[in-house]
Amino acid sequence: MDGLLAPAVAETLTKLKSEDIDKAAERLARRYAAVIDESATIATDLAELASINRDSGVSARIKALSAKVEAQEVLKNLGPKLLDALEALGATPRARAAVKGKADGASGGGGRLAAIRSARSA
Repeated sequence: MDGLLAPAVAETLTKLKSEDIDKAAERLARRYAAVIDESATIATDLAELASINRDSGVSARIKALSAKVEAQEVLKNLGPKLLDALEALGATPRARAAVKGKADGASGGGGRLAAIRSARSA
């Protein structure tokens, strides 16, 4: 299935040079991605089942279950948590920029803010 998060997250994490201490965060990121993917599959399956089954009681129950696992709600709730987990692992552009910024600061670069402060004190 195209558009799944779990394979993309797995590929990203494989490319990171993480330490053993990062394994729990990696596992959490993988799990968030899998749950997001699974919720989309369940919602699709339930919608198909609801359209096939004509028994109104079963159909109403299926629709209620479908609403509970609606992919958008799962993504809304878990998406930011997945992003936070990936960021903690240094697997986002913002996290990599922060690490690069710290490295530049340690070498005396300091960035634009340091240049402004230096100009102001001169």
